[in-house]
Amino acid sequence: HRWMGSIAQDSAGNMALGYSASNASSTYPSSWYTGRLSTDPLGTLPQGEGSIINGTGSQTGGGNRWGDYTSMNVDPIDDCTFWYVNEYIPTTSSVGWRLRIGAFKFNECGTADFYLAASPDVLQICTPANANSSITVGSISGFTNLVTLSASGNPAGTTTSFSTNPVTPPGASTLTIGNTGSAAAGSYTITVSGTASSSPGHSVPITLDVYDMVPGAPTLLAPANGAVNVPLQPTFSWNAAVQAATYLLEVDDDAGFGSPAIFQSGIIGTSVTPGGSLSSSTVYYWRVTAENLCGAGAASTVFSFTTVASAGDCGPGTVPVVHFSDDFESGAPGWTHSGTGDSWALDNSPISPPPSGSWVFHADDAALVTDQRLVSPPVVLPAGNAPITLQHWSYQDIEATSGGCYDGGIVEISTNGGTTWTQLTPMPETDPYDGPVSSTFGNPLAGLNAWCGDPAPWTRSVVNLDAYAGQTAQFRFRLGSDSSVGQQGWEIDNVSVQSCEAGEPGLPFSDGFESGDTSAWSATVP
Repeated sequence: HRWMGSIAQDSAGNMALGYSASNASSTYPSSWYTGRLSTDPLGTLPQGEGSIINGTGSQTGGGNRWGDYTSMNVDPIDDCTFWYVNEYIPTTSSVGWRLRIGAFKFNECGTADFYLAASPDVLQICTPANANSSITVGSISGFTNLVTLSASGNPAGTTTSFSTNPVTPPGASTLTIGNTGSAAAGSYTITVSGTASSSPGHSVPITLDVYDMVPGAPTLLAPANGAVNVPLQPTFSWNAAVQAATYLLEVDDDAGFGSPAIFQSGIIGTSVTPGGSLSSSTVYYWRVTAENLCGAGAASTVFSFTTVASAGDCGPGTVPVVHFSDDFESGAPGWTHSGTGDSWALDNSPISPPPSGSWVFHADDAALVTDQRLVSPPVVLPAGNAPITLQHWSYQDIEATSGGCYDGGIVEISTNGGTTWTQLTPMPETDPYDGPVSSTFGNPLAGLNAWCGDPAPWTRSVVNLDAYAGQTAQFRFRLGSDSSVGQQGWEIDNVSVQSCEAGEPGLPFSDGFESGDTSAWSATVP
């Protein structure tokens, strides 16, 4: 049997076809190839079969997937060499596939010649250091004539030399750009050329960036100093510093930058949008330092900004009041769990590192019908101080289906000691349910909207509890699964209930002088 074909054509019109091959008795799934020349009869593959690798095992899992990564491509250097990648299994198992990459070519492709390549092809120096690049002189179709190398475009006053010249392909030589102490700072394009008999000749460009001092300090642009409602993934921008090669961005909620939330070096250009999100409703400080091969310059002036408020945050003029909080780092007093197929348990080896600490509550998403229930201790909700919110973080690896869930997790509330339960709906701005649970395979939560990230990373979820103000509540995290496929499961961490009351965030020091007591103050006259 041959399947999962991938085909490509070289510059001479020859075709190569790669595929998986196996049979029922003697050949495990293997990576093979065949082909045809441009002159071969149409409808034939007469060049015979070759093997990249013969498998020594088979796949026993029920995923029904194979060949996701198979690909046949032609090398852009010579436009003749075929590169083929496919999967195989070394040992019979449910998943344990491996990838193998191989290369081959038809002798009928390509005119004998050489090619040049430089590594690195971007050089940066601080004068008076030398710059070096390895020049590869490659052979196409057996070319072996001597190649003479030369370089041009180097800064005035500098020298160029090659460790080996001429070079017999395939071979290599090191280009050295010396006497750089006389070079003016700037960016230069060095052209390395090669000439040989029976060849039109070839060249390769190299960029040389010359620095002769540490860079100056950048000027910050955005977020502007004192900006508010800044997105949680802001774009930072600044004016270029003289002789800067790269930049270091630091962002911290501490003006002393003791533990930056963002510490990103090697930034090329004068703007960046970091990948991670900042915390909401938080004052941050940021600065940028320019760097080059001569060293780091002075840091910019420090700007501050305040991030936008998220669902569940307390607004201006109010402060959070925490009525319940548990991160499970000291056990889980008052928590209970039960139900059909219950697997809820504290776990310090979670699927994915949690947002803080190491302990989480974990439940397996089993390949059988379960109804697993994790119940919080009672929490007294305040009569006022809206908004009142339930907040938690979760990681989901739960079986999903198109537009909904096969397995799913929900959160519920009880205000009568667990006699009855009502499903809660998370705020859409945080982590809304993914869709309804399918009724096809017996899930106890069939028809209910649920979470079923497949997978979904650690995400903060917020539920408004204003409708339950003044009552004593318990919360239930409920995972339901059906009789079919299972996955890694659901993890819960950092569960809290908070409200908001009038007030301002605490300051490390304040004095409005209303008491008239100035005994702690002193004055100095220069």
